[in-house]
Formats: sequence, structure tokens, C-alpha cells
Amino acid sequence: MPTLKVMNGVKIECYSADHLPPHIHASYGEHEDLIIIETGEIYVGDLPIKKRKLALEYVKENTSMLLKTFNLLNPQLLRDEKK
Repeated sequence: MPTLKVMNGVKIECYSADHLPPHIHASYGEHEDLIIIETGEIYVGDLPIKKRKLALEYVKENTSMLLKTFNLLNPQLLRDEKK
């Protein structure tokens, strides 16, 4: 699970062998949000609001790179989607 960025204590990670929809994990202490990359929607999570805003801004500014990273780490999902 590569850490892509750490900002003001918020860690942005993308996991391999993960699930759809393409998303990142934003964590701060014991709190975590799963954020859908393409829409910026919170899939599930409990980040404090200021930390969530920081993570959402990062996703918005880096959507293309995050999608590429998710797809590189999860090639099986692309194969499964094409079936």
C-alpha cells in the first residue's frame, strides 16, 4: 500500500488488491475516509472535517494521477471489468 502523500498529518494511500470503485484511503490517526477518485464522493469514513477537506482537495487536484496509480496497482480489476 504505497503512501502517495502526507499533508498536515493526513496520509493518502492507494492499496493493491483493492476493490471498485477506484478510490484512495485518506487517514489521520484512527480516522479514515475512502474517497472515490473520479467523483470525490466519500465512500465511507469518519475523518474530521478539516482533514477531509484537505484530502478532497488533493483528490480534486490529482484525479488523473490517482486513477492511473489505482489502475496500476489493481490490474485484475481492469481485466474483470472487460469480461
